Parts: sequence; C-alpha cells; structure tokens
Amino acid sequence: MHDSSWRDEDESPLFDVARGRFFDFASYPPDARVRFYSAGIDALESIGAAVAALTSMHYLRLMGRAAPEKFRRAELARQHRLRSSQRVVNTDLEYLRFLDTFSLFVCMTSPAVEEHPLWLKNREDDKSVLQTPNQGSLTMRWTAADRLAVFPFPFDTVGNFEYTIPVVHLPRTTYPNRDAALADYRAPSNRTSWTVFIER
Repeated sequence: MHDSSWRDEDESPLFDVARGRFFDFASYPPDARVRFYSAGIDALESIGAAVAALTSMHYLRLMGRAAPEKFRRAELARQHRLRSSQRVVNTDLEYLRFLDTFSLFVCMTSPAVEEHPLWLKNREDDKSVLQTPNQGSLTMRWTAADRLAVFPFPFDTVGNFEYTIPVVHLPRTTYPNRDAALADYRAPSNRTSWTVFIER
C-alpha cells in the first residue's frame, strides 16, 4: 500500500535524456519523487492515519539527505499531526522498511539483472545479508534465475511460496527520445510476468 503513489508514475515514467532510458527506482530525481510521494500520502490519509504516518516516515528515511527541505518540513508536520491521533509504533516502521527492502532485493538483484544497486550489495560469496526488525539478519542467495533461498526462513507461517511480478521487457537498452521509449514500454507484446520462488 505504501507504494501506491508509484502507480500513476509507472504508467508514464520519466525519461533520462542523458542516458537514453527511463529513470529507475534508484536514480529517480528527488524533486519528481516528492511530487507523487506527497500526493500518495495525501491519498493514504483517507484510508487511515497510521498508514499515512508510517509511509511518511518511511519515505523521509528512504530519501535521507536527498529529501528537499520543503518536503521534509511538510512531512514532519504531517507526522506530528497524525501521530497525535493514531499511535504509530517504531516496530511497525522497521517491518515496513524490512519488507520494502526485501521486495527491492528480489526485483533488483536477480541473476537476470546486470547492474545491482550499491545499497543492495552487501554481498559475500554470492550471498547477501538483510537486517531484520528484531536486530537479526537474513542470508539470501539466488540458487537459480527464479529461486531465492533465505536463511533463517522468516515466513514459517506460510512456508515456501511464490509470487508473480509484472515485467516490461524493453527490446533496446537506450532510446533516442522519450516517445520511442514509451512506444516500446506500452506495447502489449513487451508486457509479461516473472514468477519467483522464495524457499528455505
């Protein structure tokens, strides 16, 4: 739910003229990011104070020093207002951060991905370590293109599971302009899905 603000943006992503391709999650310009972050948190307020406050806190921590000062001040004021009427526990924020990072790891570090973000590269012997909310850690390793082994396994209540992720396969790595990139991005023939198996 906290990523609902990305939905409209994903339909028409920003184009990086210098690189000839769309901005990815890690390189998305902060000024553009806070525009839909703010709108997304506004929308979440209609659902509940807790989810809006958590998302605001998560976004500020995610952006760190890259957060524009105007956005930072507005969100701190929002958090103060919302938290006065709805108890938000820090543990909730830690779980949100953990699950968000876990999903980014799955989407951005698979063997099919050529460039892994530096902030997800806690790697040793082809393994990665992710901190958990209870100060523990998970070791994760891709055993195949669609299989991720996790130890200790944190999802005992559901056991091994799979989930399917919508994927756009662009036939080119760079484009001369945004219109050409959008044409391929929106072509139904380039839309598919990827199923990943999370297991012990």
